[in-house]
Amino acid sequence: MAGIYIHIPFCKSRCLYCDFYATTQQRLIEPFVAALEREIELRAKPPFTADTIQTVYWGGGTPSRLTPSQLERIVSALRACFAIAPDAEWTIEANPDDLTPSYCQALRQLGFNRLSIGIQSFQDRELRIINRRHNALEAERAVKVARESGFDNISIDLIFALPEQTVSTWQETIERAVALHPEHISAYSLTYEEETPLTRLWQKGKIAKQPESFEIEAYRYLSSVLRDMGYEHYEVSNYAFPGFRSCHNSSYWHRVPYLGLGPSAHSYVPECRSANVADVAAYICSLEAGNLPIDFTEMLSPQEVYEESVMLGLRTLQGVNLAALSEPDRTTLLQRAAPYLANGALLHTANHLKASADGLLLIDGIIATLF
Repeated sequence: MAGIYIHIPFCKSRCLYCDFYATTQQRLIEPFVAALEREIELRAKPPFTADTIQTVYWGGGTPSRLTPSQLERIVSALRACFAIAPDAEWTIEANPDDLTPSYCQALRQLGFNRLSIGIQSFQDRELRIINRRHNALEAERAVKVARESGFDNISIDLIFALPEQTVSTWQETIERAVALHPEHISAYSLTYEEETPLTRLWQKGKIAKQPESFEIEAYRYLSSVLRDMGYEHYEVSNYAFPGFRSCHNSSYWHRVPYLGLGPSAHSYVPECRSANVADVAAYICSLEAGNLPIDFTEMLSPQEVYEESVMLGLRTLQGVNLAALSEPDRTTLLQRAAPYLANGALLHTANHLKASADGLLLIDGIIATLF
């Protein structure tokens, strides 16, 4: 068992683009914490206790909405129920305006050694458009406060192709980001997910999507600047200084087993995937009754395993390990990849099939044609 993911489904306010499960009902935080402690106890059995845990990742929602005492209760339950490696990677996602000196110091004392800060942009207007609750100066202050508190592994999130973003504002965002020297940067193109407020605004004509040409230019500029700064582009949306890749997220891309805790969290053990209910009230109710809050369980077919291996592999620096595929699958994949090998979007090196720098720009579309 490589890792544990904990979904903290609370936000002070909702970002317009987000389609992750979350709620602003702060009154449910305390009963949620009690329910999560119960789920940890119920999950503490094989196969989830078969191996030492190497990574613990707290996502959301906004995990930094929890108080240090609430975090401590959950950390204590995890350590009591699972064998967690002494050098495990402990990551927590946080909003910039939650990161006070005392809060960061409490995180360090609880054992968190990696901080993922949701900055998204260093342009106040862009932040207001997507309903982020911090400004650019608060974002810079948060990184500095984290540094002063002893965090030496900091990741920041950025988004490009935001409404009203320009080439110059994106370049300034990157300049301000790299000036803070974060060990890791995750950068995503804005997506218009169904049923989000952002999509409804676009459908009503109140905001305009950026053209694909802008996305490509923004992505190329980002990749070029970060490469020159010494970052490894190790996954389509992720960049890290050597030695600072996200161990937890890398385990997902390599299909390593993990346990998901909290509403909407997914778990994976070969070749079975399951998910908890995406409803915090139902989650609490289920655990108060002594039942695991499982929404569904599915077994992956050999074809689904193959497709997932190719899809995840092509998004990473290493690419797909062809030696790990069956002969028929390997032959079929290389045949379907032939047009992209011919135009340089994909590369066949030794026993791997991987995307070129330009291929990464189009990788989702390429993957869709390979099956």
